[in-house]
Amino acid sequence: LLPELETKDVSRCTFSGVVALSYAWVTPADPDPQRAQLQALRPVLVWWMCERARRKLGWGDKKRPAERPDATIQTADFGVFIDFMSMFQPDDTTGAKPAYTKPAEQASFGRALRNIGLLYGHRGSSVFKMTKTPLPPEGDPQRVYEKRGWTHLERRLGDLEAPASNSLNVAAWAGAVTERAARTRKTAAQ
Repeated sequence: LLPELETKDVSRCTFSGVVALSYAWVTPADPDPQRAQLQALRPVLVWWMCERARRKLGWGDKKRPAERPDATIQTADFGVFIDFMSMFQPDDTTGAKPAYTKPAEQASFGRALRNIGLLYGHRGSSVFKMTKTPLPPEGDPQRVYEKRGWTHLERRLGDLEAPASNSLNVAAWAGAVTERAARTRKTAAQ
């Protein structure tokens, strides 16, 4: 488990079918130019899918017999909202105001922006907060999670309606995996 879930009542976590990612953009044109955040997110998403399947299929539940493992993928399906990939982005970000060449894409972006609170603030959503921003050596130190307005909004919206166990700081995942492996090795050695 994530360290954060170890201190929360994990049984209250809904492992919802909608996950909204809150993360800081490393540069204005590309939020993750070295794909470091995406690489850090991958094992968390795999864990989330497996945990969703385990709970939905009743694995480990003494009241329900385990169902067929081949049903796992269909049961575990969930959507992930990542703004850069889920919303049309401007074609030109070099000017003072980002520019779109296609009016339909700009209109779609505007609708998504006006309704962004539904994703982050809905009680049926989960918010994954990536609070560690991997800045490249020449990166702007002001572009970190704690100093960005959007991440502040996403974090606060995620804490409004959803159960506390559905708003998770997934930046701790790598350390949790290392710590868990060390505990496992220590237990095996005893």
